Order: sequence, then structure tokens, then C-alpha cells
Amino acid sequence: TNAQMPMKATALSLLFIFIFLINISSQYLNYSHYIHNEELSDCDPISPDYCLSPFPNSFWLKINKTRETNLQTRFAQSSFPVDIFGVGIDPEKGGWNDNDGFSPSGPIQFFMSNISIINLPNHDNIEKSLDKDSPLILIDVEEGKKIPFWSELDQSENENKKEGGKMLLIWPAKKLENSKRYVVGVRNLINTYDNSIIQPSQNFIDLRDNKTSSNPDINLRRPLFEDMFQTLAGFGFDRSSLQLCFDFVTGSLSSITGRLTTMRNDSLSRLPSNGVTYTITNITDNSSEFTRRFIEGSMQVPLYLDNSNPGSHLVLDNNVPVFQGFTSVPFVVQIPNSLVQTGKKGRIVQYGHGLFGNRFEIQSTFIQEFANTYGYIMVAVDWWGMCDLDQAAIVKMISLNLTYVKI
Repeated sequence: TNAQMPMKATALSLLFIFIFLINISSQYLNYSHYIHNEELSDCDPISPDYCLSPFPNSFWLKINKTRETNLQTRFAQSSFPVDIFGVGIDPEKGGWNDNDGFSPSGPIQFFMSNISIINLPNHDNIEKSLDKDSPLILIDVEEGKKIPFWSELDQSENENKKEGGKMLLIWPAKKLENSKRYVVGVRNLINTYDNSIIQPSQNFIDLRDNKTSSNPDINLRRPLFEDMFQTLAGFGFDRSSLQLCFDFVTGSLSSITGRLTTMRNDSLSRLPSNGVTYTITNITDNSSEFTRRFIEGSMQVPLYLDNSNPGSHLVLDNNVPVFQGFTSVPFVVQIPNSLVQTGKKGRIVQYGHGLFGNRFEIQSTFIQEFANTYGYIMVAVDWWGMCDLDQAAIVKMISLNLTYVKI
């Protein structure tokens, strides 16, 4: 009898695992029934003022059983804005359709005319996003829980571009999880000029109120929206009060970070066993009251770009970065006075400069004083693709062809 007990326990455990896997598979299977998007148009009509509103949005997903999430993005060239020459982004050549979901870190956004933010959760009261009377809600469908966030109007928009023309941005207060479905609900948004309730688009009303529509973008998605309406109702968002709702699935970790982790793992395997090969090119002592030694040098690191100059691109084979040899990368090291004076060991801080900055930012008075105060050894390199040397290449890219925004 005692010998049978572990076997029974193992069998029971296997049964629970089997049931769990069936439930997970059922979730994917049930969701796939809602996705008919290869038959849909290029712009979501529930928010007709802007093609890519709301975003992210399962409207731009299609079924692909070979991907980790069983999904794949499906943008069309006409989904994107055009430049001043009328040229749009080609999503196939630009890599926009290589993903199996959306970013778990970006803003969630949508457009309605003249949105007032007076009653919306902002960065000073994030906890209000979890209140039962919040006008906005972000739901983790699998976990059945609310996600905290703050909201704001997009200040990069020209106020006169559309009537009341600013996107509303929803910023999750933490990174969303990979390979998960989220639902966004919107209700009780008011007009900033007269405090009236903003009316939803007619297309969304047709979905919400089960009205007849001749639009296939509406009719094909009725089962999906019925599911969203039920999910939102479970959190007190009554169907009749909704001005907008939409859902999206975040991309898998491998889809989002796969290229980076491939390069990391491959490059580490190629480095010498005793560390990176480097050369010291210059040493400056006592460069300021805060810094005892400033070191300049270069190191040999693996290269996965087609060249080592500004404007270069990843070399890919079946979407996997390909090693191109080693290249020389300049670096700087800054040792504070405080470590020398106290004889203590210091922590190493890898400094990342801002947009169009460079490695020499660690020589700013603020950084030097900061490092000296806390005993940090600062190290830095130029971030290829966003340092000062890249400005001309990026201007050329933006001016001529946004499709290849891959620098």
C-alpha cells in the first residue's frame, strides 16, 4: 500500500498538469475563433479619426500557429501615416510584421475629440486607476485583475491637427507580462469644453448595441467584442456605458528580445577566456576635484552589423543576427577621488548616454560629483544608433524612407 501511494500521487499530479495544459490550450483555441483579421481592412473603424487608433489592438493580429502566441502582427502599408512626399512605411520590409504580439512596455493610446483629463488617473494618483468608478480600466484577462496605470494627453500632437486633436495615452505602472491578453475599457469621458459625455463612434455603437451594420470589420468581430463586454461587465463596466473598448496580446519574450539574446549569447561564446582584448590609449590623472583618473581605450567586440559606421544595419539570416567578425569599440573609465582617498572598493556603473549623446557625458560635473559621492567607477561607450555620430544617418533615414528605421 505504501508503495502505491507515490504512484497515486504522481498520477494525480500528472492529471492536474494535463488539465492545466488543456485549459491553457482552450484559452488559445477560444481566442483564435475570434481572429478573422486576414479578412479585415487596414484601419479599425471603431475609432475612425486615426487609422492606428486604438493601439495596440488585436485588429492588427492574425493567426499563425507557428508562433509562440499563435499570433502574428498584420499591418498594411496603408495602416501607417505617410511622409510629406506621400510615401508610407512598408511593414513587410520594415519588420513590423515579424512580431507575435505587441510591446509590453509602450503606451496604450486612442483618440476621441476634446478629451478632458480632469477626472482621469494621472502620475500623481495612480491608485485611482484601480477605483471602481475610474473612467478607464486595464484588465489582465488571464489573471482576472486590474493593472494600475496613469494617463495623459499626448503633448507631441499639434493641437490643431484634429479637432481637440490629442491622443490619450495610458501608461501601465509596471511592465505588462509577455504572451498575455489585455482588455481596455473606456467610459464617462467628458468634453473639455462643455463637460458633456463624449459620444462613441457609430461603428462602436453598432457593436455595443447590437445594431445592424454592413461593415465586415464590425460584423466579423462581434464575437470578440461580446467576450470583451462580458469581461468588462465583471469589473463593473456596464456595456451601455462604454465609449470604447479594445484588446491586445503582448508579444512573447523570444519575439521581443530574441535577436538581442542571440547576439549576447553568441558574443560571449566568442570572447577570449581571459576577457575582452583591449588597448589603453590615454590616461589623465586629477582631471577634476572629483576624479582621480580618467582612462580612454578601445576593445575588440563581436560585430553583427553590415559595417561599423553610422547608418549600419543588422545582418540577418531567417531573422537571426549573423556574426560578421570583430570590431574596435572605444570606451572610457572614470575613477573617483573618494575611492583612492578611502582605499575602498567601488561599484562599477555602466553609463548609458541620452539621445545623440556620447560616452564622454560621464565627464559632466554632475556625473563626476555623483560618482565621487557614492564611490562609483563609471564606464561608458557610445550607443551605436543613438549617439551624436548617428545624427546625419538618422536625418537621412527620416527624410528618405521610414520603412528602414532599423539603425
